[in-house]
Amino acid sequence: MLLGILSELESGTKDLQAEDVTILDARNLFVETILLYPDADKRLRPNAEIVVSPNFESAVTKVLNNATDQLSAVEREDVCGLQINYPAAQAPSGKPLNLSEQAKERKKTSHEEFKYLDCQFLRPTSYMCERFFSWAKLALTDQRRAMTSQNFEQPMFLKVNKLALGRVRSC
Repeated sequence: MLLGILSELESGTKDLQAEDVTILDARNLFVETILLYPDADKRLRPNAEIVVSPNFESAVTKVLNNATDQLSAVEREDVCGLQINYPAAQAPSGKPLNLSEQAKERKKTSHEEFKYLDCQFLRPTSYMCERFFSWAKLALTDQRRAMTSQNFEQPMFLKVNKLALGRVRSC
């Protein structure tokens, strides 16, 4: 029985290490794990001690789920850097707006809908940390152990950010 539980959990940890895993995928996996193993709730819940910014994670999860209408004010503030605001184009007209038209216009602008960047580029921290330490272990061979921290940091930065930079092939 224990072996079955461990193999189930191992499949989940392997899924977390995939290249294309998103914060939403990780959260869904954690929710399923909590449902199967309630003892894991303390460590895997959205507001666990290890989560640095639970509001940000929750907001990104909602954005990835296309549930931006469910964002709280705090969550909306946390992901304001990911907003793309397309203000309604106002056609200039020669005549002034009457009272009811002004009220309708104000209602439109006060409930303006925000669009968000595709947040699939945001990766769960555990994925990035595991990859980084794995790459660091490979990079620190016996010949490179005498490198200064600055000389080591630069190629590691390029390695981690190669997808974003798009130009670097290897360290």
